[in-house]
Amino acid sequence: MLLKERTSSASASPDLTDLPSRLAWLDDRYLRNARDEAFEEGLREIIKIDADGKIIPEPVRDPLTGETKGFAVIGNSGDGKSAMIRRNLARLEGFRERTPQSDGNYLAVNVPPEATIKSLATDILAKTGYGKVASSAKAHELWKMVRHRLIFCGISLLWIDEAHHLLRGGAGRDLAGALQALKNSCRKKAVSLSLCPGSRSFVNCC
Repeated sequence: MLLKERTSSASASPDLTDLPSRLAWLDDRYLRNARDEAFEEGLREIIKIDADGKIIPEPVRDPLTGETKGFAVIGNSGDGKSAMIRRNLARLEGFRERTPQSDGNYLAVNVPPEATIKSLATDILAKTGYGKVASSAKAHELWKMVRHRLIFCGISLLWIDEAHHLLRGGAGRDLAGALQALKNSCRKKAVSLSLCPGSRSFVNCC
């Protein structure tokens, strides 16, 4: 395992009354492991690298088609996939998470167990600050809006957490449609999926 390089600002003992200071102190001493390295390697396949070898918030595009790529992080439930991804994105210079309250160049969205491909599109739109959508809107119409919003908001990376929930059976669920929507998203923006084993179809779509 590799020890993350320490910064001088966090080398001293933290102020125990200051929570951000304590968290920074702990983060500075986090031991990077093989999963962190594998995630960074995956990012380097879909995100551009500058002249100094640093990952920058701009997706790699196919020179002929202009399409982008995606990759999946697969692991058992509760083994820390989400925390690992969030931690690694937070430590990248120039990467800022987009929220309804602040601008950013990457977007994180969690897929709840009851989600459908249509509700996922609605959630992504809400994350970009888009207003309420019509309940009569079709899934393909919403995903067209998603692609437009991601471009409009300058999103370079879309992180879909717990993506395996889209594989659940039941009324209103469309596996083929889910795969196609994610595949189309990968063509426009770099996409990272975090999901559980048994979800190889999602890996193949990217």
